[in-house]
Amino acid sequence: KVEEQTFTIRDYRPADSDAIDDLETKAVQKGHFAFLSEWLAVAVQHKRSFDAKALQYRSYCILVAEDNSSKTIIGVIMCGIKDVFLEGSVVKVGFVSNLRVHDVVQRGGLGTKLCTELEARCMALGCFRLVLTVNGDNARAKKLFRKLGYVPASQRRMRPVLLTSVRPPTRFQEVPVEELRGADAAAQLNRALGRKDMALADFAELVNAEFFLGAYVMRLGESAAGCSLWDASQLKRFRVTGRLVELGQSPAARPAALGALGGAALAWAWRILQLAARGDSPLLLALHLAATAAAAAAARFIYRNAEFVLGRDAKIVRFVTPHCSGPEGEELLAALYRKAQDMA
Repeated sequence: KVEEQTFTIRDYRPADSDAIDDLETKAVQKGHFAFLSEWLAVAVQHKRSFDAKALQYRSYCILVAEDNSSKTIIGVIMCGIKDVFLEGSVVKVGFVSNLRVHDVVQRGGLGTKLCTELEARCMALGCFRLVLTVNGDNARAKKLFRKLGYVPASQRRMRPVLLTSVRPPTRFQEVPVEELRGADAAAQLNRALGRKDMALADFAELVNAEFFLGAYVMRLGESAAGCSLWDASQLKRFRVTGRLVELGQSPAARPAALGALGGAALAWAWRILQLAARGDSPLLLALHLAATAAAAAAARFIYRNAEFVLGRDAKIVRFVTPHCSGPEGEELLAALYRKAQDMA
């Protein structure tokens, strides 16, 4: 257990931002394969000050846990508070995020103390409902929040549906896109989504936020579809750490690694050519070709994900507030999604 007298929970200060960036690399969830994180781990790096995300809310609370002896930040938690509709009434709901605890003191109760203090602060602000998101494989976090009384409200899975699978006819692609800003965008979103559970009480809060890019609408007859775009690349990026990164950054190690990979690829290609020339093992040749295709597909998958993680300056735009109506609304929304990729 972490003794309470060894740390102090206090409000965040702007001077804490760099220390929290360092904490991000010390609070990586290691799961059941802790030894792997020593070699390769991904941590968040904030492009702006840590409170840049919280400043997008009208009301927020950020707490840090500071070690009393070393004065280092060993824990942090954030909550942004919004006025939203819930069961027909406007209530304050807090969106909890960025709970981080230094790996040296994890499982010592510090996360529980941060959450408990945050709840007390939120109640003092008139917020009695908190919402948070936990990765499905993060068993430790789910156990913590169950113990604190949180219950599952919904479950999201990352998979291609509707927008990526529906291929709208050409005529939907030719429908013009109407771009809305300011009061017009807020009015459109209030009409389309207003009074739905967890919808903002006033979408002007979203429209006037710094990273809001615009609202977009497509109309065809009695059908309509709309969305908003949010610039998510302004707040954070991913930083890869570990011994493999250190080796990769070494001028001496890089040529050796590339040489080893190139040699292995040539040896494999030579093996396939030998099998093809002999012609007496068609099954073995087919297995080798299948393994090559699988390895190429895996390499492409890894490269695309690594490119996303390592693309520090890549622009990441979120497709938010999707809505549609009418008999052809879904097809219009799919067309709008594809056009949004170009607009982003």
